[in-house]
Amino acid sequence: MLTQETNTISTNIRNNSHKKDKNRNLFLLISVMILGILFGFALNLLPDNVVTFINDNILYVVRGIFYNTLKLLLAPIVFVSITSSLANMTNLSSLGRITTKMIVIMCITTAVAVLMGIGIGCLFNNTIIHHMDISFANVDVVEQEKMTLQSFLMDFFPTNIVTPISSSNMIQILVISIFFGITLGQIRDKAPKIISLLNELNELINRMLSILMKMLPLVIFCSMAWIVCSYGGGIVTIIAKILLLSPIMMVLMLCVYTIMLSCVAHVSPLPFLRRFFELSIVPFSLCSSAASLPNTINVCNKLGVSKRVSSLTLPLGCTMNMDGSAFSLAAISLCMLNVYGIEMTTSQVITVGLLAFIFSIATPSIPNAEIAIMSSLLATIGAPLELLGLFLGINPISELFDSAINVTSDAAIATTISSTEGLLDKETYYSRK
Repeated sequence: MLTQETNTISTNIRNNSHKKDKNRNLFLLISVMILGILFGFALNLLPDNVVTFINDNILYVVRGIFYNTLKLLLAPIVFVSITSSLANMTNLSSLGRITTKMIVIMCITTAVAVLMGIGIGCLFNNTIIHHMDISFANVDVVEQEKMTLQSFLMDFFPTNIVTPISSSNMIQILVISIFFGITLGQIRDKAPKIISLLNELNELINRMLSILMKMLPLVIFCSMAWIVCSYGGGIVTIIAKILLLSPIMMVLMLCVYTIMLSCVAHVSPLPFLRRFFELSIVPFSLCSSAASLPNTINVCNKLGVSKRVSSLTLPLGCTMNMDGSAFSLAAISLCMLNVYGIEMTTSQVITVGLLAFIFSIATPSIPNAEIAIMSSLLATIGAPLELLGLFLGINPISELFDSAINVTSDAAIATTISSTEGLLDKETYYSRK
């Protein structure tokens, strides 16, 4: 009896300590975000040579070290995580269900995001966008090769295994991972050593990523300071107008996820919404779904999502599920076309929506990826490439919100699938710990 009471006390102490650590980490991330923004404004008060030195040799270098290391780990993370998950699934019919559910739900939420983006973009055009007066005459725009639907689909399938890894082509790595994982799962009894090696590599890479995340507070501070410092006081006007659009997107998409959890997963959305801030603070700061993957997995564990589901859906989601990007590609492209006085017919608006849907699936989960995707979208619809110069001024702000919604969508889909498969730990889900 005494031993049981002692164990209970020890468990409560560990839980309270974990809760304090979590609150401390959240407070630290919020604090460094605010300090980074204030530091960025303070830098603009210094002489230009001092600002240039700090911006180029400190803020940019810290961000660069983090992002380069992240890119080093990104391909192995996706390949090893997805391949080992598929190989360890003994029930192929279960694999089919989980994969099918994820693809269907992902396509539905992305389509809804595109439709909302078109609607809000048109409303934005009629109320705010015509008041914008932004000059990006000094921005160099590199002409992109026109991308067709045929070339887009063909690019999913690599001709060799080396090029996708060396170029960090996540879509092609994803195809290789799925093909390799499913095949390995079919011969799992004959290849136990390969599966064991993949599991060990998965542990190693996750530990390396956890070590990299120790840089998070410093990187968040430098990222926020760099954005404010680079765009100066003039960015405040753009921020104010984008902030009228982006929170609307967040609220609308949260409503979509609330309905999905209520009607499809048949659980209360309140426990999920309570975790929203903890879930979105990291991607909002880093503009990266991939960099947020450890945090997303951690939050999903607290929501009681089965590791069997999260180990497959979250890496896939951070590669292919981009609701926030789909919304922004549709809304911002329409706004930019309106800025340049390009009138859009109904068929052209539908075309923009379809392209936003397709290209959002190909958006890499790293910062500034939407710039390349937007240039491809503009080239595909035959719009003047000068529009990209305007997007370069808007993207650093909109991408913050896009990344937060992208990650929230991944977690919502993982929770929904886990519940429909009967694998959601509802005691953990409804717990406030």
